[in-house]
Amino acid sequence: MAFRLGVSKDKIEGKDALPAGIYDLKLASFKPKFSKPNPQNPGAPLSLNLNAMMVVVNNPQYDGSNGERASAVFEGLNQNAGWIMLDFCHAFGLPLETDGNEYWLPGSWDSDASFDPNNAETYKYVGPLLGRTCRVEVGIETYNGKDTNKVRRYLCAIDDCATKFPEIKHREDLLKKSS
Repeated sequence: MAFRLGVSKDKIEGKDALPAGIYDLKLASFKPKFSKPNPQNPGAPLSLNLNAMMVVVNNPQYDGSNGERASAVFEGLNQNAGWIMLDFCHAFGLPLETDGNEYWLPGSWDSDASFDPNNAETYKYVGPLLGRTCRVEVGIETYNGKDTNKVRRYLCAIDDCATKFPEIKHREDLLKKSS
């Protein structure tokens, strides 16, 4: 017997963007993927986008406690944008790990039988950020005629950060375009 499998219009269009404001978000996952090749520099190595997915918590209107799917905010976290990784990590109350020359997110990327160093989708994060909550200011950008949420700034959760890390200045507006 033949049948059709359908989805509602809401599922196709996705949820509306959250109103701009401050939200508590829980890190649900990373979905790593290599960047696309740069046509101006085809021989350059590809960078890695971690593609963090964070869901709203502690807000009955958007956290899924009303029976709907929790609203999500996504962050690319490209390895070439270390300043965003630093702010991201500090918002979860953890410093980046370092050997003095390089910095990385706390935890590691696990490899199993399916691990392929050339396929970032086989990378699996194992570390203390998963399931942890941060506080962010969310803004709205329009992309292809649709409003989408972007993190305007991460609110640092490290006690006395300025004293512990005097060289660090957290960004106040990640959406501000450089001129």
